[in-house]
Amino acid sequence: MKNIHRKQYDTLLKRLGETPRYIQVIEGPRQVGKTTLLLQLKKSLPSRITIVSAEDAGSIHPHLWLATQWNLVRKHLEEKPDTIPVLCIDEIQKMPDWSAQIKTLWDENRRLNNQFHVVVSGSSALHLRMGLSESLAGRFEKHLMQHWEWPEMQAAFGFTLNQYLCFGGYPGAGALISDEERWKSYVRQSLVEAALEKDVLSMSRIEKPALMRSVFWHACEMGGQIVSFNKMLGTMQDAGNTTTIAHYLNLLSIAGLAVGLSKWTQSELRQRGSSPKLIALDPSLYFVAKNLTSKEFLSHDILRGRYVENAVGALLWRFAQQTGATLFYWNEGAKEVDFVLEYARTIIAIEVKSGEKARKVSGLTEFKKRFPKSKLLLLGAEGVPLETVFGSPPSDWLRIAQ
Repeated sequence: MKNIHRKQYDTLLKRLGETPRYIQVIEGPRQVGKTTLLLQLKKSLPSRITIVSAEDAGSIHPHLWLATQWNLVRKHLEEKPDTIPVLCIDEIQKMPDWSAQIKTLWDENRRLNNQFHVVVSGSSALHLRMGLSESLAGRFEKHLMQHWEWPEMQAAFGFTLNQYLCFGGYPGAGALISDEERWKSYVRQSLVEAALEKDVLSMSRIEKPALMRSVFWHACEMGGQIVSFNKMLGTMQDAGNTTTIAHYLNLLSIAGLAVGLSKWTQSELRQRGSSPKLIALDPSLYFVAKNLTSKEFLSHDILRGRYVENAVGALLWRFAQQTGATLFYWNEGAKEVDFVLEYARTIIAIEVKSGEKARKVSGLTEFKKRFPKSKLLLLGAEGVPLETVFGSPPSDWLRIAQ
């Protein structure tokens, strides 16, 4: 498992070899290997790293528990001043007011000129982001971990590309795919429900929990499609209003579950008011929402275009989160472009074709006519092969856009 999340591993290992300047924060959805990454670091630096979990505080007051862990590492530093220790705190979201407490202790280290490395990780991206923005501004570096890509699932579980397009990038579920009903139950209960209940519903003021769940499953089932907010409201019971739906989609995107992409325009106001293009942020979520067997799913010609498009959308979304790029779709009348990526001061219009033979790409032609400085890229049939799209970093194949 050493090569899993290699980029984050290498970056963190480098940071831990420097003078402590920032708190290192590991963020990402549930069950994507954040704790495993800490264990990998521990294996590389066994004498320096102490890993604790806020879940282990038990009946001890959490602030006293944290201060105790902190002081133990301080003592280690005093006894061995030539070796800078590392305190890794997992499941940090379990501790109330965690960011304010860490800020106090971190700033005290600075005043005492007695600094050591601190790494925190947690399963709730919403909770982490709130804490970082409220108390730790200017004091942290963030390392984003996301669902595993196809090469990682291939290395760990032998996934073919078709299997990845069904079963996705949750490593905890990878060993269960031979029993699809068991696998689906695990994804629904241990992954989706845990994420909705613990990461979204408990961390934000959600007046309509049933509606939140409906928005999530609707976004997954309609992955790869543009759906108006009003149409979404019409399919749901206990519906609120379009502002509520948009807010829920934003929370789901932070939790790494689903997102509603905005239409690309040169007006930010029009982008915000556009109908969203729904994307399930891991292929497994789309597959579970459709409730088919993998054989039915993979042989369904009408579905194939949608699930490949959704999977590409999820891949591009992860890439955008890592690089600071922004992802949209575009349409005008009958003309449509699957994705528009603003990346490295370049606008790239991307069309996904999953069939053996590409259909007309009039949307790309129209987009180029309207926005001459943009670049175009075709993925799939007669373009970049899907094996390359999912098997290599997007930065590799985005370079060939013309």
